Amino acid sequence: MREREQYLKYGSKEENLLEQLVILEKGIEEQEKLVAELKKNIRSQKIELKAYRKRQDEADQSVKITEERLAKRLVALYKYARRGTSTHEETPVVAGAH
Repeated sequence: MREREQYLKYGSKEENLLEQLVILEKGIEEQEKLVAELKKNIRSQKIELKAYRKRQDEADQSVKITEERLAKRLVALYKYARRGTSTHEETPVVAGAH
């Protein structure tokens, strides 16, 4: 009789351990799915970040070109304004010359 009780006791413990093992395996599967999903999101984010960096580089290049053009225009405007001022100063105004 005692052997039977021990057998049932061990059978019950084994059954309990198997149930816990099944629960743990399900948890592991769930975690693996989450990790796979996170890896997929990271890959997607990296691709998106690369595209944004490319757009930023293009915008930076455009700003640089615009700044260079603006600098040339400002120099030309300054030279034009300076010539206009010096032309007016050099022209003598003669009273009653008309």
